[in-house]
Amino acid sequence: MNKEEHSEMMYQLSISSAVKMLKNHIINKEEFEEMNCILLEKYHPFIGELFSLNDLIY
Repeated sequence: MNKEEHSEMMYQLSISSAVKMLKNHIINKEEFEEMNCILLEKYHPFIGELFSLNDLIY
């Protein structure tokens, strides 16, 4: 697995946890968006950035 694939996988795993927390009302939409920004900065995922730009995660 190369660095890009690893970063993408780590982002997807992390954001899936955040989505579950959002759906279970553990965090609100603003907190989710903040977490997403942090994760995007940390992992620089290609596919994750596309989802984020299109607002498909919600």
